[in-house]
Amino acid sequence: TSVEVEAPGRIAVAKAGGIGIAPMGPGARAAATQAATVLGAAGFAMTEVSDYRALKWSKALLNMLGNATAAILDMSVAEVYANRRLLALERRAFREALAVMRRLGIAPVNLPRYPAALLATAMRTVPTPLLDPILRRVVAGGRGRKPPSLQLDLARGNPRSEGEFLYGAVASAAAALGMAAPVNQALWDILQSITSGQTPWDEFRRQPDRLLAEIASRATSSNEKQLG
Repeated sequence: TSVEVEAPGRIAVAKAGGIGIAPMGPGARAAATQAATVLGAAGFAMTEVSDYRALKWSKALLNMLGNATAAILDMSVAEVYANRRLLALERRAFREALAVMRRLGIAPVNLPRYPAALLATAMRTVPTPLLDPILRRVVAGGRGRKPPSLQLDLARGNPRSEGEFLYGAVASAAAALGMAAPVNQALWDILQSITSGQTPWDEFRRQPDRLLAEIASRATSSNEKQLG
């Protein structure tokens, strides 16, 4: 459930969510089902998933949308998704993650009030002229006023970044499988460099062309290394 801090001591729900639950092993299946039943009876929107990897990867897909790009550029998600080239970058990062999931044998699943599986299908099959308006409405329009988590972390000077478990995880999994995920790797490298203080945030703030050029350069270098 996405929330906003309206004032000290006042929190408002920006978008209602729910709870996804999955067993971590065969012996935990009955306990997971019991927990899902109890939570559902208490009024929570529930999704029970048989494969915990599908649950975690599907949530990661949702968390990646409009997150690192908006954080690095210090722009709103609406501004990012209004830029055709940045939106193309978002699609590439998402599709890289889907390619890794396919290689791992993990299928996206819908989560409570968040149709991750449907979105994944749309990312693969819907033509760009039809897909982009949908993404602008669903992703940018559905956030309310809340900035992405990675952007909030940078603004607070947090020395660690959740990006390690999103873009970094996709890049690491891709490398372990002998695949390339150049956009995810580049986004994580740049984000990590800003978070650690190695790169001044001002080098990328509100500079989409700078970010796009940097990612294109890193992707070219990555492809050359693979060919070598």
